[in-house]
Amino acid sequence: MSLTPKNRSTPLDAPLLGVCLGVILSIPLMGILAVVFGSDYDSRVWIYGLGMLWSVVGALSVFFATYKNPGALTGKRLVLWCVSVWIWPLVLLVKRR
Repeated sequence: MSLTPKNRSTPLDAPLLGVCLGVILSIPLMGILAVVFGSDYDSRVWIYGLGMLWSVVGALSVFFATYKNPGALTGKRLVLWCVSVWIWPLVLLVKRR
């Protein structure tokens, strides 16, 4: 009897990691954009909030568009998922065709 754990990775690990990393990278990016483009506190809050909402909706849509055929976790795919969090309307258009 072996006590070594079995490989517990699932096919969802790669897309989930990719979109989560995309959202995590969005946090400081949106903070910087809010400071650059916001003239007062209220405008910075709106820029940050809408940008984070955009990236979370993008993460959900990219995840649901790719979870059935995730592929292997490579550096190229990880970067692609992170970028896709921001350009998710294009991902959905390509997915429909």
